[in-house]
Amino acid sequence: MGSIRKIFFPTKFEELSFLVVQQLLALKQAGLAEIEFLYVIDRDLVSFDRFRGFDEELADRMRREGETRFEDWKKQLAESGIEASYRVEVGNPEAEILKGIRESGADLVVAGRQHEKALERVYLGGTSMAIVRHSKVPVMICKPREDDRHADDRRINLFERVLFATDFSDVAEAALEFAAAIGPAATECHLTHVLNERDTGTKDDERFAAASAEAEEALEQRRERLAGSYSQVKAHLSAGRTVEEILRLREETDATIIVMGTKGRHGLAELWLGSASHRCVELSDVPVLLVPAR
Repeated sequence: MGSIRKIFFPTKFEELSFLVVQQLLALKQAGLAEIEFLYVIDRDLVSFDRFRGFDEELADRMRREGETRFEDWKKQLAESGIEASYRVEVGNPEAEILKGIRESGADLVVAGRQHEKALERVYLGGTSMAIVRHSKVPVMICKPREDDRHADDRRINLFERVLFATDFSDVAEAALEFAAAIGPAATECHLTHVLNERDTGTKDDERFAAASAEAEEALEQRRERLAGSYSQVKAHLSAGRTVEEILRLREETDATIIVMGTKGRHGLAELWLGSASHRCVELSDVPVLLVPAR
């Protein structure tokens, strides 16, 4: 993947505002030229009355409010050299967003919240999780950071320090290409692989030594591939529980975003077992960018 030219940005305004859009402008260095916005008026909000049915007056008012905001965003983005378009739809938010992703031709989808709800400290919101599970386009889940409160939030570069986690799978290789595409907008990249002692044995085991040597070689190969996109790339090999190690390294390196691949698991396996990528989305205090399998 050469560049990130277009972003698809669904919003309800109070969740992802123009502040997040401004933070995404760092991707201009990686080729960003266009953002497509979508506001979905939840049909349940405008068709709750069993006697009148669909409330056209309320729907029209919400549509006009959305269009007014988008026109303002469009004007401000034009001043930054970014082309913008928008749509306002009435329907099921999850279905309309997934349809919009398919039709947009975007390179990246942005979802999530600026302001965290209590439950989302543990579980990702239903619509955001649906996007992560079903999107065939990379999805960046925005997460609020406590230490950003007193900064000039508009100028924060969410992509300044990238933490790229790999398990050397085909899915991770697709994610590596996307991580490389982000490079021009970043200053450094931290590349990591976590050895699972359940599979390799303890650190005193011969299997662990062999797995470590193999992983170090694989990390170095990928470090060299990323070196052409970043001014600085550091490799980190650790052992333990995957999610815990990734989040520990996120703090240690002060990474501003985590990038990793996702297989998009569904159903009971996802509900009960989870996946490393989805758990990182739920627990990370910085944005997580998930790249699906091709």
